[in-house]
Amino acid sequence: MPKSRISDYSSAIADAICARLSIAESLRAIRADDAMPPRKTVYSWLKKHKEFREQYELACSFVANCVVDEILEISDDARNDWTERKYKQDSTMVFNPENVQCSRLRIQARQ
Repeated sequence: MPKSRISDYSSAIADAICARLSIAESLRAIRADDAMPPRKTVYSWLKKHKEFREQYELACSFVANCVVDEILEISDDARNDWTERKYKQDSTMVFNPENVQCSRLRIQARQ
């Protein structure tokens, strides 16, 4: 039998949810914790409790800013876009399209 889940609003739980969201933990991962309310309850709290809604939105904006920073870091990092290839006694730099494609995918996943 499933454990009883929280349904009554608790500012302590709301604070915990927002703290975990602000470090980029997904709501899905948070609600998997038996000490946390189900998604339906969180959404109900967001509708009914202005202070929770504001705190939740702020936590989400922190995550959005972090994601933007990550996208910029990935796009600006060209360290592995070129690799050195050695031929006998010489070496030359060659373009590494696999690394560029990997970076593109990482950016798209964050978008």
